[in-house]
Amino acid sequence: MLKLRDYFNPLSLPDENTARRICERLCAQAPEQSRLKTIAAVGAYDAEIGGPRVDSRRLTGIMSYLLRSRLLIDPDFSIDVVNLAHRRNFLEEDKKYDLVFISFILREQLRGTFACATDHKINEPFSSYAHFRGHYGVALGPQHNETVWQKRVVASDPRLVVTYGGQAEIGTHVLCAGDQSTRLTPVIATPAFKIGHFPTKKWNRHGEPDLDSKASLELLYNHTANDLPMPWLGFAATPDYLQASAAGASPQTVLGRQVRALGL
Repeated sequence: MLKLRDYFNPLSLPDENTARRICERLCAQAPEQSRLKTIAAVGAYDAEIGGPRVDSRRLTGIMSYLLRSRLLIDPDFSIDVVNLAHRRNFLEEDKKYDLVFISFILREQLRGTFACATDHKINEPFSSYAHFRGHYGVALGPQHNETVWQKRVVASDPRLVVTYGGQAEIGTHVLCAGDQSTRLTPVIATPAFKIGHFPTKKWNRHGEPDLDSKASLELLYNHTANDLPMPWLGFAATPDYLQASAAGASPQTVLGRQVRALGL
């Protein structure tokens, strides 16, 4: 996991209280602008703003980047963590959210893994965050396929969807395809590489390409994005959200400029 660098992430969210204060200040500056309030963290196993674990760092970086881009988050935001370890399968539920964050969900079942239903018996030693991930790895739900994901994400009625992953994971290339292509518009596309296949000689201790510079981000995103808080992010939004947010979006970030270009 890429360490968040100051030059990627100058708007710091060290904890939840600070995040809510910043959201309140930005919302007060633009009271008429659309804002995101309900957040789903799908496939994440923790969602502590400013927290040290992988999913918390991803979500923190995303929220920071949205605020830098002046895509507002309501100060009374709520985060719903949805994962199989908690006996919850996003594909089986019908809850609606403003923002759906999908954290590294594979497109296909890997050999040696299995479908993990919500009623699957989880042995007590594996019920913790670290043990569950270590034992179950990248298990997927039994309903898992790309069409189901497309329909479920749209049915959750999000205004914005953010994904973490490459071509082998659920990203904008999956969610904005087929019958859903008119419902979600790619804003920053998922990179056209698979994680682990990116052409680099540097690898971090997690077995991921070490993309620690703006030049690396430019290569990963084909020179379309160099200010993201981390690699492997994809962004998609509904046309209505793009139109409602375009005027207030910041031209100082790639995401803000994309929202303005698509929504104005």
